[in-house]
Amino acid sequence: PGRHGRGLRRHAPDDRRVDVQEALGRLAPDDRRLLLLRDVEELRGEEVAALLGVSLAAMKSRLHRARLRLAAAYEEVRRESA
Repeated sequence: PGRHGRGLRRHAPDDRRVDVQEALGRLAPDDRRLLLLRDVEELRGEEVAALLGVSLAAMKSRLHRARLRLAAAYEEVRRESA
Protein backbone atom coordinates (compact mmCIF):
# COMPACT_ATOMS: atom_id res chain seq x y z
CA PRO A 1 0.00 0.00 0.00
CA GLY A 2 0.98 3.56 -0.52
CA ARG A 3 2.10 6.02 2.06
CA HIS A 4 -1.43 6.63 3.29
CA GLY A 5 -2.68 3.13 2.57
CA ARG A 6 -4.09 0.53 4.88
CA GLY A 7 -0.70 -1.14 5.48
CA LEU A 8 0.65 1.81 7.45
CA ARG A 9 -2.66 2.56 9.13
CA ARG A 10 -2.77 -0.92 10.66
CA HIS A 11 0.39 -0.11 12.60
CA ALA A 12 -1.16 2.79 14.49
CA PRO A 13 -1.19 2.35 18.29
CA ASP A 14 -5.00 2.24 18.44
CA ASP A 15 -5.08 -0.51 15.82
CA ARG A 16 -2.47 -2.54 17.69
CA ARG A 17 -4.52 -2.20 20.86
CA VAL A 18 -7.62 -3.48 19.07
CA ASP A 19 -5.61 -6.35 17.57
CA VAL A 20 -4.23 -7.33 21.00
CA GLN A 21 -7.72 -7.23 22.49
CA GLU A 22 -9.00 -9.42 19.66
CA ALA A 23 -6.11 -11.86 20.17
CA LEU A 24 -6.78 -12.00 23.93
CA GLY A 25 -10.41 -12.75 23.20
CA ARG A 26 -9.38 -15.80 21.19
CA LEU A 27 -7.47 -17.35 24.09
CA ALA A 28 -8.83 -19.85 26.56
CA PRO A 29 -10.20 -18.16 29.70
CA ASP A 30 -7.39 -19.59 31.87
CA ASP A 31 -4.72 -18.16 29.55
CA ARG A 32 -6.46 -14.80 29.40
CA ARG A 33 -6.81 -14.62 33.21
CA LEU A 34 -3.15 -15.49 33.73
CA LEU A 35 -1.94 -12.88 31.25
CA LEU A 36 -4.20 -10.21 32.69
CA LEU A 37 -3.12 -10.88 36.27
CA ARG A 38 0.59 -10.93 35.48
CA ASP A 39 1.01 -8.52 32.57
CA VAL A 40 -1.87 -6.06 32.96
CA GLU A 41 -2.48 -6.02 36.71
CA GLU A 42 1.28 -6.52 37.20
CA LEU A 43 0.89 -8.87 40.15
CA ARG A 44 4.06 -10.60 41.32
CA GLY A 45 4.53 -14.18 40.19
CA GLU A 46 4.00 -15.47 43.72
CA GLU A 47 0.69 -13.59 43.96
CA VAL A 48 -0.55 -14.99 40.66
CA ALA A 49 0.49 -18.51 41.62
CA ALA A 50 -1.37 -18.20 44.93
CA LEU A 51 -4.51 -16.91 43.22
CA LEU A 52 -4.41 -19.80 40.77
CA GLY A 53 -3.57 -22.35 43.46
CA VAL A 54 -0.42 -23.58 41.70
CA SER A 55 3.30 -23.50 42.39
CA LEU A 56 5.41 -20.60 41.15
CA ALA A 57 7.15 -22.95 38.71
CA ALA A 58 3.80 -24.12 37.30
CA MET A 59 2.60 -20.53 36.97
CA LYS A 60 5.77 -19.55 35.07
CA SER A 61 5.38 -22.50 32.72
CA ARG A 62 1.72 -21.70 32.07
CA LEU A 63 2.54 -18.02 31.59
CA HIS A 64 5.19 -18.84 29.00
CA ARG A 65 2.77 -21.05 27.05
CA ALA A 66 0.00 -18.45 27.31
CA ARG A 67 2.32 -15.78 25.92
CA LEU A 68 3.23 -18.06 23.01
CA ARG A 69 -0.46 -18.64 22.28
CA LEU A 70 -1.14 -14.90 22.52
CA ALA A 71 1.66 -14.17 20.05
CA ALA A 72 0.25 -16.75 17.62
CA ALA A 73 -3.29 -15.36 18.00
CA TYR A 74 -1.98 -11.81 17.48
CA GLU A 75 -0.21 -12.81 14.27
CA GLU A 76 -3.41 -14.48 13.07
CA VAL A 77 -5.41 -11.31 13.78
CA ARG A 78 -2.83 -9.18 11.97
CA ARG A 79 -2.95 -11.47 8.91
CA GLU A 80 -6.74 -11.33 8.85
CA SER A 81 -6.79 -7.53 9.11
CA ALA A 82 -4.15 -6.89 6.44
